[in-house]
Amino acid sequence: MSTVLPPPVRIEHELSEGAFGPISSGNMEGLPVAVKELRASCSEEEELAFFREAFIISQFNHSNVMRVLAVSLSGKKVQSFAVESILVI
Repeated sequence: MSTVLPPPVRIEHELSEGAFGPISSGNMEGLPVAVKELRASCSEEEELAFFREAFIISQFNHSNVMRVLAVSLSGKKVQSFAVESILVI
């Protein structure tokens, strides 16, 4: 079963479990992406750390750092973010 994030990111399958929740492979308009999701049972501290991670990574512009391509929000809460994927699945 696939989950669809707000367009245009489509989650294909779970790869592993990260500190904040599942990490999945996905697709964004033909580009392979990795999607980091925030689990529903997280604390406020974990939620803030997840937001900080997405924000900090999004500030980088370097060929050796994967770019944040999309962020999924629910109100003011970051639910997930997609980054470039170099993993061939």
